[in-house]
Amino acid sequence: MPIAENEIKQRVLHGDPTVAPEFCRVWLQAVSRTFALNIKVLPTELEEAVRLAYLFMRIADTVEDDRQMPPQVRKELLERFVRCFDPAGGDADEIRGFLEALPADWVRDDHPDRFLVAHSDLVFAVYRKVSPALRKPIDERVKEMCGGMVHYALKRESDGWFQLGTRQELLDYCYFVAGTVGLMLTDLFAKARHVHARPREVAGQRGGVRGWPYSW
Repeated sequence: MPIAENEIKQRVLHGDPTVAPEFCRVWLQAVSRTFALNIKVLPTELEEAVRLAYLFMRIADTVEDDRQMPPQVRKELLERFVRCFDPAGGDADEIRGFLEALPADWVRDDHPDRFLVAHSDLVFAVYRKVSPALRKPIDERVKEMCGGMVHYALKRESDGWFQLGTRQELLDYCYFVAGTVGLMLTDLFAKARHVHARPREVAGQRGGVRGWPYSW
């Protein structure tokens, strides 16, 4: 583990009340590669928002991808994670409930993704300081992504994998794991007035998901 990451990890484990902003900045490097590089060139107001949005989506993805947990457990964790989001930037009781429902050994896990999930309260601590206008599209797209992940978590076979049987299923899957990210970025850039975009028209070009059963 790089020195910076190890120092931040020790501060987190020792309950340093000032570590949240540094944790988010350093841990982005630990759980991302190219995305972390791109975020650095964004205007300041967008850099923080996009960083936190990526970390939230990484948290959801880590839960959905964990093959050691039964599908129903992953579904319940994703539903708990969605309930953490509220207009104020994070419901403290729901966040506490989400953390308590995670595997206990994730708190000190050496895998950066699982360590991030176990300390997602630090991400919410920084997120509360982001303007409500920028939090809104993040809330919406993270919840939408989680809705798709619930569906695919339940489709996984006993060996942890699942199969996509049709072209439409492939389009839907790509939409939830990547399209939601693109639309969230479009929404954020439009809110920050760095592009002249019409997000609702773009959203109409999604993979073709209709009547999706999991949405919040």
